Amino acid sequence: MKIAVSYNNGVVADCFSKTKEFKIYTAKKGQVLSQEMLDASEVKSCDLPEFLGNNEVDVVLCGGIGAKAKNALAKECIVFFPGVVGKADHQIKCFLEGSLSFNPMLSCTSMGEEKED
Repeated sequence: MKIAVSYNNGVVADCFSKTKEFKIYTAKKGQVLSQEMLDASEVKSCDLPEFLGNNEVDVVLCGGIGAKAKNALAKECIVFFPGVVGKADHQIKCFLEGSLSFNPMLSCTSMGEEKED
């Protein structure tokens, strides 16, 4: 399984659509097998879900995310967990242990969408 974390200086980025870098973790049976950085600085925000799909990502952990990005990730068959905060490596550990804390209602408005309450 490939897990992408919207990444900013070691922590989960605040807003999915503004993410310029993803940390990709390849995991199997609850263990991280490898890690790599994926540069998304040249990818338009509306193309991030397809970009992740093309990189065979199965799961995304992120901060805020808008409705359009949620729908686009779902179309790519990528499971996403919004509202994740803190150090990326710690959040991956929590995800793999089944103890990830996230907020499915956390949104960001950078794709021109109204904030979801």
